[in-house]
Amino acid sequence: MLIVLATTMAVAKEITVGTDPDHNILDLNNALGDAVSGDTIVLKAGTYRLNNELDNLLGIGLENVIIRGEDPSNPPIIDGDGVGRVFLLRRPKNVTLENLVIQNMTEGGLNIDDADIDTGEPPESWLPTLNHNITLRNITIRDIGTDSGNIDGLKLSGLNEFHIINLQVINWGDGGSAIDMVGCHNGVIENSFFHSDHKNVLTTGLVHKGGSETITIKNSRFELPKGFGSAVKLGGSTSDGLFRFKAGDSGYEAKDINVENNTVIHGKSAFSFVNIDGGRVQSNTIYQPSDWILRILNEAAGEGNDFPTRNGEFLDNTIIFDNGLEEAINIDETNTTEPETFVFARNQWFNSDDASASTPVLPSTEAEGIYGENPGFDPGKPTTATANDADSKPTESEASKPSGSGGGSLSIALLVFFIGWFLMRHFFRPHHFRLYFFSQSQCRNRINVLKLRKTG
Repeated sequence: MLIVLATTMAVAKEITVGTDPDHNILDLNNALGDAVSGDTIVLKAGTYRLNNELDNLLGIGLENVIIRGEDPSNPPIIDGDGVGRVFLLRRPKNVTLENLVIQNMTEGGLNIDDADIDTGEPPESWLPTLNHNITLRNITIRDIGTDSGNIDGLKLSGLNEFHIINLQVINWGDGGSAIDMVGCHNGVIENSFFHSDHKNVLTTGLVHKGGSETITIKNSRFELPKGFGSAVKLGGSTSDGLFRFKAGDSGYEAKDINVENNTVIHGKSAFSFVNIDGGRVQSNTIYQPSDWILRILNEAAGEGNDFPTRNGEFLDNTIIFDNGLEEAINIDETNTTEPETFVFARNQWFNSDDASASTPVLPSTEAEGIYGENPGFDPGKPTTATANDADSKPTESEASKPSGSGGGSLSIALLVFFIGWFLMRHFFRPHHFRLYFFSQSQCRNRINVLKLRKTG
């Protein structure tokens, strides 16, 4: 007897949205709800505008899904239009987003979290498999929140194993962060660009807190108004119940955070170590923050936590400042900051107003420091990208480079072309070219004969 068992299996597919501009935001929302493992959601170019009836986008429990713009040179725009709240991915696993623009959201640009799918509450204990293996590539997030408020461009909570490449965040909420990481682990952020015009001292580029660890930020550029904000905060302060420590860990806001080969333009300070146990700032270029280069702080006490700030490393950095700098290193004098455990080595310090006043006062002795030598750094002009400036994002190879003199290659190419045309028009004749190619052919034949003799 032959028994045939029939099973219904979901087949991975490509879901294209945006073919009908009048319904594209609804089609995208439906695609996020319908996608199954292996699916790719492809967004055609255009504007996907949220409205009062559909004021956020939700991707709940997505697994093994790609969400991408069809044309990288003309990415689709997800526009909150002042009423859209946020684009939220909850408990995604093995998900990639690429070639997208997210703008004009009121409560956050893109949120990726590990909260309970039904209740929205954070997990009682962190599990690395709830929200993991996320890739963001060629994403622009801009004009998020209002001019006042703790609104983030990108919010990551409980995320494990992530890679962010060529991200641009411009003008997030002035009391928030370009990227706010709470209890995130094992990630790399690289070749990215962060710019804020908001004049608020609370503005921050990147924050790592809530038990975050083993994260690297590299080859990126930060631009802040002079006198306002900080580029990177290694650590922070987190309310109890929101920490996501890896198994067996406790007692820190962050650890093993590496910030390397970035450029920081202005701000109030460049970097802050805050209730972190071990972090490294290395090979960065820091250009004229107004008050401090580096801060060693205790903020966790405000949440009732007694975590030390210790074991930081500040190595191989280039620092350009002026006489307006209040002090090189700002230290909270509390029993939880341990500035003497910080290591300083091989940094180059230059006071652009007075080279003889370039030697900083540090909490520990610096090894092989360089003082008073002009590094010749050109910060270029700050980028003033707007919501209508989709092509302002630096390329992956350019994001960490300071803007300066460059170009000229087009002019050289045109000059060479016209010189060649002039010579061909007035001096060369066809028989010249016959002789030239004959000579080249002879050379090739001789080379081939020599090769045969050597290998024979």
